[in-house]
Formats: sequence, structure tokens, C-alpha cells
Amino acid sequence: MVSRATKLLLLLSFTVCSCFLSAQTTTGTIVGQVQDDTGAVLANASVKLTLVANGTTRDTKTNGSGAFSAPVMPPGIYSVMVSAPGFADKTLNGITLLVDQTLNLTISMQPGTIGQSIEVEASAPLVDSVTSSLGQVVEEKQILNMPLNGRNPFALGLLVGNTTQLFGVGSNLPFIAGGGRFTAVDVSLDGVDNNTVTNAGAIGRTGIAIVPSVDAVQEFKVETNNFPAEFGHAAGSVVNTTLKNGSNAFHGVFFEFLRNNDFDANNYITKLAGLPRAPFHQNQFGATLGGPILKKKLFFFVDYQGTRQTTRAASTINNLPPAAFRTGDFSGTSVKIFDPTTRHIGPNGTVVATQFLGNKIPPGQLNKTALAIVGLIPPTNTGLPTDLSRNFVYQAPQFNNTDQGDVRIDYTISQKNTLYGSFSKSNNTVPAVGIFAGFLGGGSPAVSNSMQLAMTDVHIITPNLINEVRFGLIRHNGSLSGTGQAGEAFANDNNFALFPGPVQGFGTINFNYSGVQNGTQEFTTIGGGDLNNNIETRGQLGDNISWTRGKHAMKFGVDLRNARLNTLRGSPFFAQNFYGATFTSSSDSPGSGLPFADFLLGDPTSLLAAPMLAWGRQRDSYVGLFGQDDWKLSKNLTVNVGLRYELYTEPIDSRNLGSLFDIRTGKYVIPCTNGYSCAMVQGDHNNFGPRIGASYQITPKFVVRGGYGIFYGLKDQNQQITQFSDNPPNIPLVALPNVSATTTVTPPFNISTPIKALPVSTDLSGFTAANPLSTSFRTQAFDHAQNPMLMQYNLDLQYQLTNKIVIETSYSGARGSDLASLFQDQNQIPFSQAVAGLNKQANRPFPGINGQVLAVFATATSNYNSGNVKLEVRPTHGLSMLTNYTWQKNLETGGSGPNAFTQNGGTAISISTYEPQRENGLAAINVAHNFTASVSYELPFGKNRTFLNRSGVLDAFVGGWILNGIGTLRTGFPTDIRTSLLPPVFNTYNVADCVAGVPRKLPNPSPSGYFNPAAFKVPNVVIGAQGQNVQTFGNCGHFPTTGPGLKNLDSSIFKDFHYSSRSYAEFRAEFFDTTNTPAFTLPGANDPTLTCQGTPGATCNASNPNFGKLSSGTAVGRQIQFSVKIYY
Repeated sequence: MVSRATKLLLLLSFTVCSCFLSAQTTTGTIVGQVQDDTGAVLANASVKLTLVANGTTRDTKTNGSGAFSAPVMPPGIYSVMVSAPGFADKTLNGITLLVDQTLNLTISMQPGTIGQSIEVEASAPLVDSVTSSLGQVVEEKQILNMPLNGRNPFALGLLVGNTTQLFGVGSNLPFIAGGGRFTAVDVSLDGVDNNTVTNAGAIGRTGIAIVPSVDAVQEFKVETNNFPAEFGHAAGSVVNTTLKNGSNAFHGVFFEFLRNNDFDANNYITKLAGLPRAPFHQNQFGATLGGPILKKKLFFFVDYQGTRQTTRAASTINNLPPAAFRTGDFSGTSVKIFDPTTRHIGPNGTVVATQFLGNKIPPGQLNKTALAIVGLIPPTNTGLPTDLSRNFVYQAPQFNNTDQGDVRIDYTISQKNTLYGSFSKSNNTVPAVGIFAGFLGGGSPAVSNSMQLAMTDVHIITPNLINEVRFGLIRHNGSLSGTGQAGEAFANDNNFALFPGPVQGFGTINFNYSGVQNGTQEFTTIGGGDLNNNIETRGQLGDNISWTRGKHAMKFGVDLRNARLNTLRGSPFFAQNFYGATFTSSSDSPGSGLPFADFLLGDPTSLLAAPMLAWGRQRDSYVGLFGQDDWKLSKNLTVNVGLRYELYTEPIDSRNLGSLFDIRTGKYVIPCTNGYSCAMVQGDHNNFGPRIGASYQITPKFVVRGGYGIFYGLKDQNQQITQFSDNPPNIPLVALPNVSATTTVTPPFNISTPIKALPVSTDLSGFTAANPLSTSFRTQAFDHAQNPMLMQYNLDLQYQLTNKIVIETSYSGARGSDLASLFQDQNQIPFSQAVAGLNKQANRPFPGINGQVLAVFATATSNYNSGNVKLEVRPTHGLSMLTNYTWQKNLETGGSGPNAFTQNGGTAISISTYEPQRENGLAAINVAHNFTASVSYELPFGKNRTFLNRSGVLDAFVGGWILNGIGTLRTGFPTDIRTSLLPPVFNTYNVADCVAGVPRKLPNPSPSGYFNPAAFKVPNVVIGAQGQNVQTFGNCGHFPTTGPGLKNLDSSIFKDFHYSSRSYAEFRAEFFDTTNTPAFTLPGANDPTLTCQGTPGATCNASNPNFGKLSSGTAVGRQIQFSVKIYY
């Protein structure tokens, strides 16, 4: 049960909100020093800060050291007026404060008389002399001007140093940063939680609930290293976003963005296949309006954006069986196939068989159900008729419709009290996209419907004491409806066995050499998409207080969050049917057998399904407590000290459905029974995170900074094992015998064998090695479920070259511990046991389970080191620029969960449970070199510009031109090189042997030949205790090589036509992949082109001529977008 101390802590946290909080901030702080013209400090000087847009003001005074502090200030352009007896009033205009910025001003006063005033146009300093964190604000002008394909403003986060592109499910946040994993980022919108753990049917993936329109975002900041104690709920980076607000004048914009395939270039893949450009039509349209309800008191901002997209999905090359294979003719391959009807135990105690004559299956032995399914597979359409891979190009018809909008209200109740709030909503629908048309092509229609409410009250108790209360609420539906249901009638008509469940549908057919999940594929998986419903509600409440006293600027706070996840899903919901190189193999012929041949005979190796019988209702909470002090020890030195405590409660199911498997007892555990808590595992209650840093101002333009901090994040296990609602008894269970290529003589079931659900007890009594339970269990360490911890540290040098140019060079590092390892299958056997010949179902640790017992432990570690050089040019003479070059190395031990977010996915299961060191190596998200540059330049022609300074017709032609561009150069992502031959230890995949001294890439790599076949070979065998050949593990290890990098240029050109002082029209042309340079990505991790096939010791292309080729490439070629915006 939850401890009494934990209950007390939760109660105190909720009832003492008057003490503290910070949720993520959407404000900034202006601090400064007031002095006379000799440098002597001026105490008790009056300081008035005015937000120019709406006229709201903040008054404060300098202390005895001449310093002032104004925290919790909305970002924007300010005027700062200082007055003191005996001195002329001084006003600094044009001071820009960014989100989450601490702006340090030095204001020199000149002697004068009462009423005398001095006004100057000032610019904020470009160096940070107050904080020690690393990060970057992406400002409104960048968001509006930079070319953005899809208009996701967060894509500009990739312009920030120390960021890495994120792929896969949940990638509406396109980057991760700071050396953390993909679950290690916390995103806020208007100061409150904007995260979601469900996206497109997946659970545990970090996504964003609301992605605002480009025209609704004021700015956002990415904190990449050693962020202050007021930030938490993250072990890597935080992203703070603020919406636009109204001002004293009405303003807004109408916009329409148009893309059409008539403007685009054909992409590399479809052009190579001789196919035309796919049809594509996209309209993004909308409007914004902001202004006063009561001037200087009450303001509003509202926006709407609609997206209508009709297109075809990205070009992909898939691997379908060639025509000859579909008739049972395998004479064109060197892999031998054997007749299952001749299988018997040979002299060495393993199964041998007789090869099919001519390597062809007689027509009379072909299974009718399998042939009916084959009849739904389209013919190959590219390459040679005999090609076994890269032989089918498909662009699925697709539409993608989104409606979204935001409303924000700002109310200045009094000079001491401000209230603001926002409401955002987004509805998105995407149809199923499979590898070909029809239910057999797979895919699942997706919905992503979100709403977010944010409210903040700021109360100035005194100029030095400010209280801030926040409330937030998110509702998100990220679900899939499975196309497999459309195949139910076909299955019944053709005697294809369906898995018992509350909803039935045609599952997937997997041609994996291992015959089990995550195995290396012979051909692309076919079959219906899964049902996966996930509805999430997240609430947040908090309070913080900012207190300035002497040289100390202090903050204290509490952050309370609650998450409710309702889910009806399966792992999978409809069955996965696995066909391996099992019954068409013979143990005296290593490397024999083909999965597709087994399929044609109707002999599956294994089957997996876990449809939930009732909705799971998971609940968990978070408490964050912090204290932060920015201590100005001297005029030039500021020390940042903080401490944050974070409590993540373990998830529970509100109805105590489901279970976790306890590997200590071999039984599954039911919540709230037999001494187990309702969470079943003990949580981590010791998450104290100190933060310390310093900033030293060597000169007014040269600053050195450094810091260290400890951060705690969401468990990576959240991706997998907090989903205990889809474990027994909330799923139907079946019993199917274990199948082994070397020990099973006769197929115990076939493609048509009825599948029946069975009752099961918690101790799994009644299941034996001869009659095992056919399912997979998920579990973790019960005693101490630790949260991932990340230690971050940095050293940073900033130098302001001019008032508009700053250069920064930094080192940042991170060490992670208590990270989730890959799944470790506790039902494997050691390799030594296989050598001894003890590799049957009865020899497994849990012989009554014919499946995997997948455990995730908090045992992995990481080590991240990065250097970054940044050059930033603030807008000057029409030019602005931001460049970053990052060199980084990210290593991990024990594997990593983010595999699914890299280009080719990787695996979720470790290669060998007994040798976790095999997973040590590059992190899945490692990119060694990354360079980005963004530039915006207003051409110096036309009215009020350097050249041709004329109005009228001339200005209409030559004035108002703006050029923008984003250039990206980066190296590739890591990848495994696999083999189809598995050690007989019940594992799911194997890697190749790496040949020493041979380059792993070809001299001139291209899509038709990228990885060097001579650098890899099929692992050899050893002779077992009974004289049998035992396949070994490969020595390549984890991610031995990397895929192709990226060279890309996006650009745009604008032309403005002004028809009044405040209104103008803007016409745009935007070019994505301007140079039409193909960008090739890695094939899937299990793809045949990354798989060594052949006999032990053979080179990787001995039986696989397509080894090392890239199966996928650019989603599209160059794309051109036109748009018009009317500003008023």
C-alpha cells in the first residue's frame, strides 16, 4: 500500500499551495543596476517598466546596492524609466524581453533638475550574465518568416544547439535535446502542461497535446542543459511556449497556404520506378484577431487554422514475394526448403527432412487458405521479376484534415493583480495507410483530438514579493480504429483462424525467420491494422512566489499534476501470426528453410495476441517542490543555487484490472491482493535534484558561465509496463505448443486450427511444457521502480561582438542512470545450455509459458558529451541569422527505449538476457555532427531603405522583398546489421559478425549499394555436446554502423505590398528541399536489406543480393508552397 509518509506528503502538497509552485513559465525577469556617471550606485531610485503593446506598468525601486528586480513580466517590448532626486529622468526604449529570460540592464544616470528627462533607444544585452542554463528562444519573427513544411512551429527547435531530430510516433515534437531520452522532455503552453503520453494509438511516447498555429505563437524557448529548479518533470530538456495576446490596438491576419503536386518535383523513388508524381493538394487557411475589450485593462486574442490535405502517402519500397514464390516455386533461391511431411529425428537427435524436388512445393501441398491470402497481395511493380526485396513501390491515397484554434484573455485587474487564461482545441483525422490497398495492406485510421485550458493569476503583494497561481487541464484522444475488422468476413469465408476477443479482426502475417516477435523479416508484414483506443486527461495546479531581498532573487514553488489514462487496446488486439524458417528447414542443412514457404504450407510457428476485455483506467500523480536563489555576490558574479524534489507515484488501475508477472515466484500478481499494493511495485521517493551554477561577467560583453544539476524524469517503463491493464486476467489466454525447428517433428497446429480462450489461475497451474500458455507477460522490478536520473553539466562562453552579434561556444555533458533497459526476456535460456543440448521448452525458466516474459529494469546508463558553437545576428539592416554547429557523442549501456524513434526503429527486446553488455554502444538517437543555419534578409531596396528610396510604383516593384532560408547538414543515425540465423535460446534476433579492418560502407555509397557486404558475415556455428551444430551470436554488437546523413535547404521569398501604415499584403513562395537533393533514410531494422542471409560464415550478400541497399528514401522531392497573408 502507499506509505503513510507518502499520503501525508501528497496532502500537504495540495493544501499548502500558498507556499510555492512553478509550472513552466511564460514570463521573464528584468533586473538591473542603477548608477551615476561615476559608477556609484543609486539607492531608492524609482523604476517604471511599461509594456508598450498594452500600456500596463510595473513600479519598483532600487535597493541599497542600486539593484532592482522585476520578475514575472510578460515577454514583449518595454520602456524602462528611472528617476532619482538630483538626476534627470532616463527612459530606455525598445527593451525586448523574451520568454524565460532574465534580462540584466545597467542604467547610468546624469545629473539634472526636476522635469528634465533623457530618452534613448536601447538594445538589450546579448550575453546572459545572470543564469547558468543553456537554451535558445525561438522568436516571433523566426516563427513567422522561416519556411516550415506543415507549419509546425516546434520544427524550428531543430535550429537550437544540442538538439537531435526525432522520428516515429509522437513526433509532433520533432526534436529531443540535452542528452536525454525521448520521454525526458517537458512541454508547456501558456505556463501549463502540454504533454501527452498517447499519440496515434501508442502509449508512453512523448507527444504534444496542442501544436498551435504558427500565427498564434508569440515565441518558445528550448532549455537544453541545467535548467533552474523551478523547472522539472523532465530529465533532458524543457520547452516553454507562449501564445500571442491582445494589445491596445486591433490587429490580425488572414492567410491561405497552398501546395499542389503540379508545383513539386518527382521524388527519387517514384522516378526510379518510372511512376509519375503522386497527386497532392493541401490548403492551410485561417485568421487571427487581437485587441482591446477595455483599453489598458482587458485584451483578447483568437485564432483559427484549418488544414485540408488530399495526397498520397510517402513513397516506400516494400518487400513482397515474387510471382514464382507465390506458386511454391523456390528454385530461384539458393536457400534450400524441405518437405515437412518427411521430418524425423536424425542421428544427432535433431530434426532432419528431405528437400523438396527442385526446391518446389507440389501444388497439392499448398494450403488453400494461404493461397486465398496470396491472391490479395498485389504483384510486384519494380525491379526484376526475381527480386526478393525492394520490389514494390506504393503511395497510398490519403487525406489529413485538421481544425484548430486558440482563445486568450488578459485582464489587468489592477496594477497589482493580473489574470490571463487561454483555451486551445485541435481535431485531427487521418485514414489508414497500408503497404498496399485493402485490409491486407494494414494500417489503422487515426484520430488526435485535444483540448487544453490554462489559467494564471499574478498578484504583486509588494514590489519585491509576487505570487503566481496556475491551473491547467488537458483532454486528449489519440486512438486508432483497426482495419483488421474489415477482414473478418474474408477470414471466416476462407477458414482463417481468428483470435478470440471482444472484437474480432484479421491480424497480421509476419514472415520472420525466427518465427517470433521482433525477428528478422523475409518479406514485409501484411495484414489488418489494430484497434487501439486511448483517452487521456491531465490536470495541473500550482502556486509560486518570487521574493527579492537584498542581493537574493528567490523563488519557491509546488507543482501538482494528475494523469488519468483510459485505454482499450491490445499487444496486439488482433493476432500476430508468425511464420518462420521452421518446418521447411532441416538441422543438417544450416540456413535452410524460408518463412514464406512455411506460410504456403499453412504451418505457423507462433501466434501472439492480447486484446483487452475491458477498458483499463490508469491513474498516477506527480508532486514537485522547489527552491531557487539567484544570488548576486558582486557586480560581476551571480551564483544560482536550487533544489527540487520530485515524486512520481506509481500508476494504478481504478478498478484493479490486469496484473504484472513476478519472475521471483513464476506467478502473476493481481493488484491489492496477497500483500501487494494496488500499484504492485514500490515507487521511487528519493528524487532530490540539486542545481548549482554561476555566471561571471569578465567584461560587459564577455561572460563565462557554468553549472551542474540533477534531474528526474518519467519512467521509460511508462512506454511498456505501466500498461498492466492489458495483462491477465483482462485478456483472453490460449495454449499453443512451443515450436522448434530442431525438435518439433510435426506441426502441432495450422492456419485454420480454431483458437480457444482458456481459464487461467494466478499460479498458472495446468500449463506445462507439453501444454504451455501461449502469451507474453510484461514485468519489472517490484522492489524499487526507480525514476530515470540525469546529471547535466556545462561550461559556456559568450562574447558580444557588436550590439547585434553574439558568439557562444559551450560544452555540455550528461550522465544518465537508472534508465530503462531494453526488454529482457526472462524466458530465454543461456547459450551454454543450448550448447549442452538443453534447449527444449521444458528447459526454459518458465516452461509453462510458450512466450516471452518481458522485463524492463532500471539498469541502463548513458553518457552524453557535446560541443556547440553558435553565432547569432540580431535583426540589423534587415539581416538576422542563427547558426549552430554541434558535435556530440551519446553512448548507452543496456540498450534504450528510444529505438522506435530513430529512422529504422530498432528492437524493443535485447539480443541476450544473460549478456546485457551486448547492448552497449551508441545510443539510438546519436548523431555525431549537426549544423543548422537560418537566415532572413530584407533586401535594401525601396521606400525607407538604402537603395532606390522612392514611393509609389517603383517601391511597389522593388521594395518589400524578403529572403529566408534554413540549411541543414548532419550525419546519419545508427543501425544494426542482423542475420536471419538464431542461436537456439528462444531469442528473437541476432546480429552479424563484423569483419575486422574492412570499411563498413562502400567507397561511394548510394541507394543501390550503401553498406559493404564484405564487412559483415553470417556468424559461425559451434559443435554442441551432442555433436549438433549450434548457431552463435554475432560479434557486431549494438549499432556497429550508421546510415546516410542529410543535406537540405529550405528557402522562401516574400513580397510585401503596404496599403496603409498598419495594413499590408504579403505574398510568399516557399521551397522545401530547394535543391531537390534526395534524402535517404534507413530501412526498417528487420528489413532484408539489412540482414545477412546464407550459411554460417558466408558474406552477407551470399544469399541476399540486395543486402546493404536503402529501401526507403525521400518522402517527396522538392516541394513548392504559395501563400498570401493579409495583415491588418
